[in-house]
Amino acid sequence: MSIAVIGEGEASEIINEKNHGNRRLDRNRVANYKGDMRDGDWKFNGDPIRFCEKGILIDGQHRLSAMIDSGVKELTFLVVEGIKAQGKKTIDIGKPRTPSDMLAIHHHVKTRDAAAISSAVKTIVLYNNRLSVTSRGGMSLLTIPKIEQFFISNRESLLLSMKFSNTSMINHAGVLSRSECLSLHFILSGINLIEAEIFLTPLMTGAGIVSNSNSYHLRNTLLKRAMKTLKISWTDVFYTCIKAWNKDSVGAVYTGEEGLRFRSSQCGAFPSAR
Repeated sequence: MSIAVIGEGEASEIINEKNHGNRRLDRNRVANYKGDMRDGDWKFNGDPIRFCEKGILIDGQHRLSAMIDSGVKELTFLVVEGIKAQGKKTIDIGKPRTPSDMLAIHHHVKTRDAAAISSAVKTIVLYNNRLSVTSRGGMSLLTIPKIEQFFISNRESLLLSMKFSNTSMINHAGVLSRSECLSLHFILSGINLIEAEIFLTPLMTGAGIVSNSNSYHLRNTLLKRAMKTLKISWTDVFYTCIKAWNKDSVGAVYTGEEGLRFRSSQCGAFPSAR
């Protein structure tokens, strides 16, 4: 066992000549690792590159493949050699840590809140990059280091949005989940905090909604989704909320639910809150 600096040439040699009998490469995992390495977020943590007693790679193909793809010249790894064949069966059977685990363990966020915040951050990051908020195309944007950095940079605002979401859910759970409410509050409060809460509170509570207003049409859509009489993706729900907010901001009203509804299957551009 030793700590070694592995260069891109050696990584290619290992993958091409010593990588036999491993599981199928998970391209999403490689993309996540590649993004971290390319952006300088990859940190040495002691997780080893493992070789069996015959010199065949038995653990590390995703990290080495990502290194090759990233263009990084060299990285430091712990290298373990001489593992007996039976030992391969015990590798990678534990549950990996999740972004919510990271927030709870390293940033002292309550466990329940950590899950909602990590989910909301994914929505916010994808929205900021003009992507579907249920897209897998943005996986490289959603690595644990990137989610952690976003949390650190926006901690106060995220916790404020978490507080609003928790308060709203006490007596009025149903139309939006905690993470959904949090993500919308965070984005809209970045434009105007007071207006964001005036917009979101009636949606959650149903109180004070004027008939045939944008909020009226939107809440009906959300209620149908909650009662499972309307099948609609989170992407379409999210951007329908953005459409309603934007229409309110110019003092106009959609004529009905159908006019308000955003359909990602039909619309070209995702609306941005203004």
